[in-house]
Amino acid sequence: RGQGSVQPVGGSQGAGQGDMGYIQQVITEIRDSINRVKLDVQQGQAGGYGNQRQQQQQTAGQVACPQVNCVNTMVLVGCLAVQLVLIMAYLMYKDSKESQAKKFY
Repeated sequence: RGQGSVQPVGGSQGAGQGDMGYIQQVITEIRDSINRVKLDVQQGQAGGYGNQRQQQQQTAGQVACPQVNCVNTMVLVGCLAVQLVLIMAYLMYKDSKESQAKKFY
């Protein structure tokens, strides 16, 4: 079994200066991360991330739908029909095997 180590995250009674340095480092990293997120959000509102597409759509005057190659409806219905036939054939086969097994008893 492995032995783990525990790092205190709070002002416990036996906390030394090394522990406080670690806590300060964690707090600084959290503060930096929050500031980066705030900056990203501000840039996004100023036209950074999603607003470029919205501006292009507004200048075009209409909403552009994505061009995606999807499965044709007939292909989907055909696959479902084949699957249904296979399931029904298996169930009929299983039922016939069970009825044949009952003849021996």
